[in-house]
Amino acid sequence: MLEALWSFVSKLVTSLVGRAIDWAIARFRRPSIELKRAPENLFEHLAPGTSLARVREVLGTPQRVETEWHSFTFNDAFVQVGSRDGQTVEWIGVVLPRIGRRARFPLGILPLELGRSTLGDVLALSPDTEVEIKKDSSSKHWCFWTECYFGFPGLYRHYLFGVIEAPNVIPPKFDWDHANDRLASEPKNVRLNWMAVSASAGSAESFNFWAFV
Repeated sequence: MLEALWSFVSKLVTSLVGRAIDWAIARFRRPSIELKRAPENLFEHLAPGTSLARVREVLGTPQRVETEWHSFTFNDAFVQVGSRDGQTVEWIGVVLPRIGRRARFPLGILPLELGRSTLGDVLALSPDTEVEIKKDSSSKHWCFWTECYFGFPGLYRHYLFGVIEAPNVIPPKFDWDHANDRLASEPKNVRLNWMAVSASAGSAESFNFWAFV
């Protein structure tokens, strides 16, 4: 009986001491900013035509707002919304700082998922269509992408699928044939780290990676 009582008292004292130590550490430790993860299904709820008020409701306060770009930094994604009228979404793009199993973002209407799908998966959607691959580069970045559109007559949306290397963005592996200026890697081996949805062709190409530096 005494042994059981002593064991109970010992555990209680140990618990109280542990809590006191945790409180003391928390009391005097400097606070740090922690980034939360981006909503997995953001492409399903934020699309061209969505109000910027709704964007803020879902994503919070943007880290930066510069002319048309509204940029949101998360632990696992860089999310950027473009707006021409300052009221509604023209395009929304997501770039993964790094590829990871926990950073996956399904596109919703299409059987594609950012962080898992490859360029080969995109080409398989329209196997009989010749797809144009564009590229852009500078001393600070390198990217290539393709764009296609899906939807209903009068309600088409344009989808951008690409790979980007930029400050704070580690790209998936790929090889580029500089002599012939084309992708040398097999598309099925090139995982996407950049997706965007827009109301008009070409508008989502203007992803501003400087907003996340």
